[in-house]
Amino acid sequence: MLMKLRLIKRNQKGFTLIELLVAIAIAAVVGVSITVCIQQVMVQTVFSNNQLTALNQVRNVGYWINHDVVMSQPGTEYVITVDNFTTARYELLQLSKNEYPEVGKVRRFTYYFPSNTGFQDLHREDYNVTTTNKTDIVIAQYVDVANTNCIYVEPESGENFTPYISLNVTAQYNNVVKSKTFQIGFRVTA
Repeated sequence: MLMKLRLIKRNQKGFTLIELLVAIAIAAVVGVSITVCIQQVMVQTVFSNNQLTALNQVRNVGYWINHDVVMSQPGTEYVITVDNFTTARYELLQLSKNEYPEVGKVRRFTYYFPSNTGFQDLHREDYNVTTTNKTDIVIAQYVDVANTNCIYVEPESGENFTPYISLNVTAQYNNVVKSKTFQIGFRVTA
């Protein structure tokens, strides 16, 4: 009986130390690779979210200003602020329109930053001059005041194009900067 046990032990096969070390090394390489891939995906996801946030802020500014300019009636006054960095409130654009001339209903839309430096929220103030009702909403956040402006572009003599507003907007969110220039045309009248 003792002989049989020794024969069984001699015939058993197992892993050598080298084989175990190779298996552990392969498992470590696979584990590190998976960890690096997951980390890269997470970093890329955060970066993509930051890009989308900055881009959406720029789009919101373009949408609201485009909406108000295009929907404005003929006779609307446009006041574009140029280098208004002396006051605490920096007004980017103001539209004064006479909605119903027969009753004298006048509304004024003002796009402004609460401060004239850094990255600010852009506000849209809707002021009904007739009833003195005022609503104020934030249309975009993280907007760079120094790199956001409006320019009224009109044709010079000999040029044939319709005047428009050129709106440059820059927003930054977590070190991701997005900029866009919008060309906003006025309502075509018959």
